[in-house]
Amino acid sequence: MSFDALPPEVIFDVLEHLYQEQNAPIIGQKAAWTRMLPKPEESTESDERSNGNTFYTNSEHSAGYLALLALRRTSRYLNDLCIPLIFRDYHLFTSHWHPVEGKLSILRTYAKHIRNIRLVANTPTAHTQEYEYIISNVLPLCTNATSLSLYYDQNLDILPMKESLALLKCGTIQSFGIYSMVILNQEVGNPTWEDKKPALAYELLNKLAQDTVLASNLRILDIVMETLPTKTYELIQTRALSLQSYTIRRAFRSTILDRIWVRHNRWMPNDNLTCLRLIDCSNAYAPHIPYLVQHFNSLRELMVSTCGDNDDVDPKTSRQNGWSKELGAL
Repeated sequence: MSFDALPPEVIFDVLEHLYQEQNAPIIGQKAAWTRMLPKPEESTESDERSNGNTFYTNSEHSAGYLALLALRRTSRYLNDLCIPLIFRDYHLFTSHWHPVEGKLSILRTYAKHIRNIRLVANTPTAHTQEYEYIISNVLPLCTNATSLSLYYDQNLDILPMKESLALLKCGTIQSFGIYSMVILNQEVGNPTWEDKKPALAYELLNKLAQDTVLASNLRILDIVMETLPTKTYELIQTRALSLQSYTIRRAFRSTILDRIWVRHNRWMPNDNLTCLRLIDCSNAYAPHIPYLVQHFNSLRELMVSTCGDNDDVDPKTSRQNGWSKELGAL
């Protein structure tokens, strides 16, 4: 029996299974704790202990990707089904991308199928100009993309802010994440402090939060950064009111920022927010979390991991025996 003769729902299940083998980090799911590396041969002993939380961007070598290519060649029918999956993810590293005109032509042809874009602005090399050329010529064609991830390393001057904002203004991006690779490559809770202030990343977040249309389009937001300036922190608290999922790793930790909940609370109500994850945020003190839960009425999922600081104790709080069984106990 020909593969084409199978029921469409069976074919879709097979193709989706092959696509998922790429195990790409998805915004709002595991992207905030998945390491990003350009090549498998650069893996180290620490990668072997990562329990699968390392993603290599050359997914064209994965078994699922190769299987999709093979199926695509069997018939025109399967070709039409496989192409959207083959080109669904687009990963671009500054340090290992070797563009040729033929590959550029392919990207231009199938840009409409790209849904998830991951741009990694890591250490600049001789390919930096080619990277910038791809950003300016291919990214504007990805008008159907729904997810945009920006990764930055030691060099912060090549973060594609203008192109990213232009893509966000298309109105189709619903998931956005910005990630420090320095933090992703550390264990959660690592006390090492990187004295880095990614000004371009701050500016991008500020522009995103200040633009009412852009902010209202977003449903999922990940922020994995060394810290945030006060202005950006306050904008995030008051402007991102359409978010359904919000993941913060380490960014809420500067001593100049208020604790995550204070009497003059700045958090605006958000009945859309159903998922909140706080990871390695020293400003997220345990006694304040119940107030945050009460504030966001629609929360269904809450993660608080490795947060707080040495004085994360409220001696004024006392509970009577059996308090946890009371209605509405927090």
